[in-house]
Amino acid sequence: MTATPTDKPPTENRPTEDGPAKSRPTDKRLRGRLSKAKTAVVQTACRLAGCEEESAAPKAEVQLLQIGMAVPAEGHVGRSPGTGGANDGSGEPSVVVSNLSKVYPGGVKGADNVDLHAAPGEIVSVLGPNGAGKSTILNMIVGLIRPTHGEITVHGVPSTDVRKLARFVGVALQSTGLDPSMTAREHFEVQAALYGVPKETATECASALLAALGLGEYVDRQVVHFSIGLQRRLVLALALVHDPQVIVFDEPTAGLDPQSRRLMWELLERLRSEGRTIVFSTQILEEADVLAQRVYVIDSGRVVAQGPPAELRKAYGEHTLRVRIAGSLDRAQELIAAKLPELGEGRKDSDALVFTSTESRPDADGLMKVLEEADVELLELSVGRPSLEDAFVRLTGSAVRTEPLINANASGGPLCRCQ
Repeated sequence: MTATPTDKPPTENRPTEDGPAKSRPTDKRLRGRLSKAKTAVVQTACRLAGCEEESAAPKAEVQLLQIGMAVPAEGHVGRSPGTGGANDGSGEPSVVVSNLSKVYPGGVKGADNVDLHAAPGEIVSVLGPNGAGKSTILNMIVGLIRPTHGEITVHGVPSTDVRKLARFVGVALQSTGLDPSMTAREHFEVQAALYGVPKETATECASALLAALGLGEYVDRQVVHFSIGLQRRLVLALALVHDPQVIVFDEPTAGLDPQSRRLMWELLERLRSEGRTIVFSTQILEEADVLAQRVYVIDSGRVVAQGPPAELRKAYGEHTLRVRIAGSLDRAQELIAAKLPELGEGRKDSDALVFTSTESRPDADGLMKVLEEADVELLELSVGRPSLEDAFVRLTGSAVRTEPLINANASGGPLCRCQ
C-alpha cells in the first residue's frame, strides 16, 4: 500500500545538523500534553478569579485556622519573662535538627554541627550576632537551603521533601516576597491556591487573620502603600493561611513599633497555647525572654548555649549594684574597694558607680553601712537581676562582628564584577 501525502507515521525521524535523526512525538501526543497544561493553567486562573466550578477538583482537607481573635486592650503578654506557659514543650519534639552543617562556596560556614529541637506547644528562639548563622539554620529547617551535612525532620518529614513539608510548616522570612502591585486580599487568594486551601475557607481565614492583626481596613489596598509594620503583619498572616502546626519566623517583629510588637507577641502566645510549635530568630532579647520556653545562642554557626531564658540568665548573667553619691566618685571608689573588696572594682557609668557579680547578689546592705560610716551622702542605690542581654554578651563577646561574605569567591551572574 502506498502512503498518500496526508498520511503520517507514528513518529517522524528527521535528520538534524548535529547528527542522526531523532524521534519526535506524534501530533496526537503533543496535543495531549498541551491540552493538560492548558487545563491546569485555566483551572488555576479561574480559581483565583472566583469562577471555578465545585466539581472541577476535590477540596483539600484543610480546616480554618482555629485561633482566638480577641486582642486585649493593652496588647500585653500576661506572664513573667522566661517562665513558660501551660505547655512547657516537654512532649515529643515536632522539629528535630541533628548534626546540621552548611558550608557555602568559599568555605564560609553558615552552620556547624547544630543540634536543635522544638516540641508542640513550645516557642524556641534562636539568638546570635549578625552573621552568626541564624537565618541559614531557619532556611534549612523549612527546606529553602539544603544542608551540607546532618538531618532535619518536621513531624517525621525530612526537610528535603519540600512538598510534604509544606503541609506542616508556615514560613515568614526577613524578605517579605510581597508583590507591591497586589492587594492584601489578592495575596491571600494566591497563597491559598498554592497550598490547596478551598476558596471559601481561605476567605474566612483571611478575614479572621487580618482582623486579628489590625489589617482589616487595608484588605483591598495595594501593598506598595503599606508601611514596614503593615508588611510584616501581612507576611505573618499569610504564613498561617493553611493552618500549619509548625511556624518558622525570621525576626518577625523587625521594624515594628512597640504597639505592633506587643500585638505580635500576643498572637504568637495564642498560637503556642493551641499546641503549635514556633521557632523564631530575633535581635530583640526582651522578645526571647518574654516569649521563649527555650533559647539557642548561636555564634559562628555553632550552638554555644541553650536552655530556658531563666537558666541562661542565672548561669551567664550578672547581678548589678548601681550607686550614686554626693561628692567625689574617686574617693567613694577607693573607700568601697578598701572596706568591701568582695565587690570588686566598680566601674564609672556617668555619675554612678556600678558593681557586678556573676556569683551572688552584691551586698547592698554592707555598702550602705560603709558609706554611712564614712559620712558619704547616698543619692541612689539600685540592684538589678541578671538579664538575657548580659548572658548574650558574655557568650558571644562584646566586639562588633565582621560578617562573612557568602559566595565571596564565586564568579559569574548578573552582578559579577570579575576583572
